[in-house]
Parts: sequence; structure tokens; C-alpha cells
Amino acid sequence: MSVPDVKRISLGEGIYAVTVRDTRFKTSRISLSFALPQDIDTASATALAACLCSRGCAGYPTYKSLQTRLEELYGAYVFWTVRKQGDYQIIRLGIEYLCDKYAFDGENISAGAAELLSELIFNPFTENGEFGAAQFAEAHRLLIEKIESEINDKTRYALTQAERLSAQGEPGGIPAYGRLEEAREVTAADAYAALKNMLATAAVQINFLGGGDFSLVRELFAKGFKKIRRAPVTLPEQITKPARSPMIEEVENMQLNQDKLVIILRSGNSVGMADSAAHKLMADMFGGGPYSLLFEHVREELSLCYFCSARYNLYKNMLAVVSGVESDKVQIAREEIQRQFKSVRDGVFSQETFSAAKAGLTDSYMSASDEISSMDEWYAAFVTRKEVITLEDFAGQIGNVTAEQVAKAAAEFEVDCVYLLSGESPPVA
Repeated sequence: MSVPDVKRISLGEGIYAVTVRDTRFKTSRISLSFALPQDIDTASATALAACLCSRGCAGYPTYKSLQTRLEELYGAYVFWTVRKQGDYQIIRLGIEYLCDKYAFDGENISAGAAELLSELIFNPFTENGEFGAAQFAEAHRLLIEKIESEINDKTRYALTQAERLSAQGEPGGIPAYGRLEEAREVTAADAYAALKNMLATAAVQINFLGGGDFSLVRELFAKGFKKIRRAPVTLPEQITKPARSPMIEEVENMQLNQDKLVIILRSGNSVGMADSAAHKLMADMFGGGPYSLLFEHVREELSLCYFCSARYNLYKNMLAVVSGVESDKVQIAREEIQRQFKSVRDGVFSQETFSAAKAGLTDSYMSASDEISSMDEWYAAFVTRKEVITLEDFAGQIGNVTAEQVAKAAAEFEVDCVYLLSGESPPVA
């Protein structure tokens, strides 16, 4: 398998460009990632600004006119995402388009796609110094619907509520899109102010992935940022805290067929990307693929859960176990989950399980290079860092982790909180 050529350079204060040259794909990608401290007062406005930027600009003010232009670019498409990276809010805006070599008559699709994305970000459609009223109303509706729809995904809702419980008083406890009550109050002026703040103060990384010559594209965005008076904020250190003693618990009742049990484990240690391989392998062996202890014992052998998995948050050094359980099995499932984690802490696991986890996780990172979108997501995560680690190098780090390092990583963690979304009715007072 060919290894992509990955480079990172500075384009100005707080702005980096990452080029991932890989000619295997028929499409190329440009994406901009913006990192800001997560803030309850601005989270929804910033998310709304990203949505609006993806739906039009001064040259193409309506969603229909934008789609027409994208069709002219051989069916290119614009995407946007909002997510949390620990205590930071990460906004991504990008475009994926057909590589130039597949165009008719030598057409430069890269230039057209880059110019369009630049217009969307730097030259939005405005009326009276704020986003256009009609455009704002539609995007605002979509954002409210997106936040409201979270409750329909009971597993995601339970995880969000558990993270809120664990990270009380921390930016990481704020939902990625903000809370519904703040989102309802955002105005067109608020969203436009949030966009200007993002462009001026966020840490920025521009990814260029695929084939072709990215030098002209890079110059276009460098020129766009030079027109902005930049004053990048210093991102605060991620908050990592040891587990509470005693742990805290919360039960929420809701009409549902299957209880959702979430156990959050925390460590007070900070973990850098270069040192995270052992922690990621630990989490995967504990509750990742079909070789994991949670899958093998809690789900398959004991049939205590419909699903049971562990998710590792590098930035908060937090481990979340998420499971779907029958109400009458919640307590025994909780005890068995904690017993399996103790096995990892004590180093009591088979070489077969350890080897399967290492092979599975290594393969997942290596196979991420087969999708341009997966590569984009991987490198975008380095927006808050001064250097990047390639997927191939990180897969190699996973392969070098020892069983002793896995047990040592697990030994950092203790249960911080337990959240249960229960279908049982609360007792009558």
C-alpha cells in the first residue's frame, strides 16, 4: 500500500496548512478546522454560523444557487461539522470535488472549488451587517431540530447526559451545539458576530487531501486570512480530573423499551497524542471490537446487555462505557462491567485477547487511509497541536504497545459517575 505524503506548514499566526498528497482517489478535499474554547454563551451561535456558511454566500445567496454552482463543479459538495474536542469546540467547513485530471478540456476544478469555499467562509451573504433574514431563519430552524432530535437517539442522549454529569462546571460538559435554551435565543446578528470572532481568534488548520497541485489553493486561503485582523486566543489546558470519591449517580426516567447505562471513568493525568497508543488500545481491548472483554463476556457469555462498548476521550482522559440493558439486569451488568475493567487493571487477560485487539485497532487506523473523508477527520484533529502524526505512524505505535503498558494505563482510572436512563416509572411518593 502506498503511503501518502504528509506535510504541515505555517500560513500565519495560529494558522497551519496540512497537505496529504495521495493519488489513489478520484476526489480531492479542502477543509478548514477552527478550534475555540467551548463556551455556553457562544456555542450555538458559532454552530449556526458554520451552518449558514455551508448554505450560501454573497455570490450564491440561496441554497438553490449554491447547489447549481456545485453541479457546475462536477457534483462537488460542501460539508460542515461541529464537535467537541474535550473542552474545545471544533468547527469544520469543507468541500469535496472531482480531481482535475478527470475534468473535460483540462478544467481546473481545484481552483473553482477553492474559490467557492473561500467565498463561503470569507464573504457570506449579509443584510444590514448580519446574516440575511431568510437564510438565517432556515438555518436556525435546522439547528433547533438537530438539537431537539438528540433525544430521539436514546443512546447518544444518555452519553451526553453522563458527560454533562461528569464534567459539571467544565467546558467539556457543554453540548457541542450548545443547549436548546441558548440556541433558541440566537439572532442573525449573534451568528454573524460569532463568525467574525471565529475567523479572528480561532486556531485554524486547512487540510488539502488528494491529488493535484495545492500550492495555488494554499495561496488563496493565505490571502483570505491576511485580510482579517487576527488575534488568536490561547487555548486553555484541557481539564483532566481524577474520579470523584465517592462517585456520583443519576437516574432519569423516560418512556423507552431498553435502559441505557453509562459509566464514566476518569483519570487526573494528561495524555499527549504521542503517548496515547496504550490508552486507546486499553479502551479497545476492554470494550471495542468483538474481541473485547465487554463484548465477549458481558454481552455474549452472560447476555447482560444488548450492546456494551467503551469509548475513550483522549483530551479529557476519560473512558465512557455505554450499554443497553433490561431494567432487571442493570445492577448485575454494572457489577460485571466493573469486574471486567478490574481484569484489565490487574493485567488478567489472555494473550489471545490482547493480540486480537492490537491487530484490530492497527487495521482500523491503517484502513482509515483508504477513505479520503476518514483521513481528513484524522488530520483535522491536530488543529490544536503543533505537529501531526500520520495514520501509519500511529498504527505502528499501537503495534508496539505491551500488555504491561495497557494494564498501567487502565490503573489510572476510577469510576467517576454512573448515569442510568431508565424505562421504569419512578416510585410514587
